[in-house]
Amino acid sequence: MLSLVQFSLYTQIREGEVMKKVIKVFGNLLFIIAVFILLIGLMTSLSSKSEKVYDVIKYRSYVIVTPSMKPTINPGDMIFVKKTDADKLEKGDIITFNKDNIVATHRIEEISDDSIITKGDNNNLEDTPINKSDVIGKFVFSIPKIGYIISFAISPIGLVTMGSIIVFIFIYDFIFREKKQK
Repeated sequence: MLSLVQFSLYTQIREGEVMKKVIKVFGNLLFIIAVFILLIGLMTSLSSKSEKVYDVIKYRSYVIVTPSMKPTINPGDMIFVKKTDADKLEKGDIITFNKDNIVATHRIEEISDDSIITKGDNNNLEDTPINKSDVIGKFVFSIPKIGYIISFAISPIGLVTMGSIIVFIFIYDFIFREKKQK
């Protein structure tokens, strides 16, 4: 003999209601993740290119593409950097800097009055000295491997894919609402 709960569950399964609920929850979750990734990608793209945005949010984010800071920071990690007065930096701090239009993130080995010598944790040799004015900011934290997803999301194919997912979810939700109303 079936209990009321078992009968209700049996009825829902038979009518496909459980699957519809699972699909709806999955779709909503996918939508939230897609929007979150697009927002982080947009923030990364804007903060890396605009001083005005950087001054408002106080952080820049970058995707690490080389293994020079392994094992501390790995390729594919997204790092967040906070604007810092170069005179307050210390030996051992990890900084992001722009030298000759190349952005790098390395550890400070030596500081003098007007320059800083850095070295990647995974490198054998120190970098050529940079001016203190080349410093973008001090490393705050990283999110492992999320950089791969962000890099994909802000690429042309990624934007089309993410946009298609969002449109698909809206269309799917609209179709199910229409069926429920009938």
